[in-house]
Amino acid sequence: MKVLIFANCHGGSYLKAIKKCDKNSLLDIEHIISYSSLDKFDSLKYKFQECDVLITQPVTSVESFSLTNLKSIVKNDCLVFVVPFIRFHGFWDKDDTKEMKNFSSESLMFFPDVNSVEDCDKWLIGNDVNVESNFQNALVELKESEKTGDVKFVDFFLQHYKTHMLFLDPWHPSHIVTDFVSAQIVQWLASNIAGLLSPKFVINECGLYFRHYKPIQDSVAKKLQLAYDLDGYYKYKRKTYLHGIVKYESLDKPPLIDGFLKKEECLIEYENMNESTHLRSEALILDEMMNLTNSDLIEVFFNKYGSTIAENQLIGNISSLCNPIVLHCIGDYFLSNSKFKSAIPFFQKKNGLKETTWGWLNLSRSLFATGAFDEGVDTFKKSLTLAGISEKKMILSFGCKAMMAAVKEINQYNIAIELIRLELVGFESLLYSDLGVCKALERVGSKFYTVRTRLQYRLDIWYKNRDLRFADIIKLSNKVKANNFARSIGIRVPREIFCDRDIEKLNLNELPESYCIKPDNGADSKGVMVVYKGVDNFTSKSIDKFSMDFKSSISDFVLNAPHTNSSTKILIEEYMEDSLLPGMIPLDYKVHCYGGKARFFQVINRNANYKGQGFYDRDWNRLGHIIDDYPSNKDIPKPENLSIVLDYADKIASKLRQMVRVDFYLANDFVYFGEVTTYPAAGLRFTDYGNSICIQFWELFPDSPNLYEKL
Repeated sequence: MKVLIFANCHGGSYLKAIKKCDKNSLLDIEHIISYSSLDKFDSLKYKFQECDVLITQPVTSVESFSLTNLKSIVKNDCLVFVVPFIRFHGFWDKDDTKEMKNFSSESLMFFPDVNSVEDCDKWLIGNDVNVESNFQNALVELKESEKTGDVKFVDFFLQHYKTHMLFLDPWHPSHIVTDFVSAQIVQWLASNIAGLLSPKFVINECGLYFRHYKPIQDSVAKKLQLAYDLDGYYKYKRKTYLHGIVKYESLDKPPLIDGFLKKEECLIEYENMNESTHLRSEALILDEMMNLTNSDLIEVFFNKYGSTIAENQLIGNISSLCNPIVLHCIGDYFLSNSKFKSAIPFFQKKNGLKETTWGWLNLSRSLFATGAFDEGVDTFKKSLTLAGISEKKMILSFGCKAMMAAVKEINQYNIAIELIRLELVGFESLLYSDLGVCKALERVGSKFYTVRTRLQYRLDIWYKNRDLRFADIIKLSNKVKANNFARSIGIRVPREIFCDRDIEKLNLNELPESYCIKPDNGADSKGVMVVYKGVDNFTSKSIDKFSMDFKSSISDFVLNAPHTNSSTKILIEEYMEDSLLPGMIPLDYKVHCYGGKARFFQVINRNANYKGQGFYDRDWNRLGHIIDDYPSNKDIPKPENLSIVLDYADKIASKLRQMVRVDFYLANDFVYFGEVTTYPAAGLRFTDYGNSICIQFWELFPDSPNLYEKL
């Protein structure tokens, strides 16, 4: 089950909390950082369309990411949980802030309007003017914010704001608040998805902060009766913090501080502390390491001693660590923070103590990430060998993506493709998620990582080079010959009423009141008319077959349509009466086939007031948007004769053994063949998601003969 978190940096906390409750590995969780993705809707749209659970914050600045729009594109049964932006300025004066010249906004926000050490000391004392009214106004805003989402936090705030630091600055709640929100998300998930744990929320003091921060003044603490230590939450005391920032800000054109770590270095230098100041005795540190049984405790350890020192201490004392839980947690912590080389020895030792599927998988991901491809493949295979049926799908998903992301050379690519092809038997649903095949193909230097390039190359080989191996499939671009082919293998085709270039040969008395006119070699519905009881469903215009210009207008319309030529004929077939759309243009069931088998459906409604499309897998599960021919529409009911459509499509695909699209109509309780297309959308309108999974299918289930095998 796919869980998508679209949120600011707090989404990382939500992701960690969800992973903790997902002991059975039921969920595939991804966090997209909202503020850095607001210009990427088109490339991210498919992720929203694919997800089963959406956890999002209400974006109002970009319409595409608005809650209304996101709800319109997710699946009908997608679970949606809205987390409001939780901000509170009630501990600070809204207007008391200054623009910094030596610090970027990424490293420092909401610094008070002070310019000297003396100003800092006076500011820390503060005054109680407007403190109460400012707090009450902020509380009103907090209550309004609560109404915009599914999280209830105002009562929690009122209960605890006097005894715990709940906000680090006006925009950034402390981990206590994000943990509380995360707990509500987990409880909601557990109430909707069986198999998830829902632990009771307990306030957990989690060490010292060093990122976002604005100190609270003494006068504010006194007026609001704040009972906690104002100097006990941040890594540096309030006065030290203010003095250090002001001193650096007073320098003339020093290096810009553009991140939290650089800000910390600046403060350390000011405070004139060396690393040993932070350390206690080696024995006490080792004792702490023995108890690092969850990521929160590890986070405290790193915050307390600093990133570099903590990492060195852990690696240097690995021989003393024998608890598999501690080893796994430390390895997982390094892995989640992209410290792959540091993670490896912990997983290796842990797996030597207790062999587990997930241990081997995490080790393989670490190996892949550090460039040890062959070792990563061997370890990944080990995890698959140990995996039970219930967990193998998740193991495959994580492992295949990590393996493909590690591919740098063509021989690695071939190894990865062969392993995926072998292991995904029985887990075909994974083929509808991007495993990274397309990007890997691009990295190894192939030019065939887009559908467009492949189709164009194939067209050149088939037609310009006149490769006789493909002579039979080339003929099927003609609709009459395609109909004859389908009929020859036992597939029902529409009844032909007329087929000739000369429309004057048409006996109007034999033309029924409902029919379909098309060129016998056209494309993209150009030159097509679907007439129902004398009305063209495409234009809603009345068609009088006995009018003086009927034949000439039909001839001009069809024979001059795009993609036609001097040999094009006018083809008239019986009207297909769709049971879902009686009297209208029938739904077009387009089946995309790779490697001799139907892989996914594209179902198009071309009727004026209902134009849209949807994509479905073989089991009729809704997929993301693959081709931008039409906008997404509501789910189309699973056809009762879906098995017949699949049987027909598989039969045709197995005969042709090339990537093709086979179209069908469902009319009068029967399945009718429409056409075979070898050039779908000319490869031009595929979304990023669509291009990725189509190339993925094409590589895993190649054509025969395969034109791209050595290219």
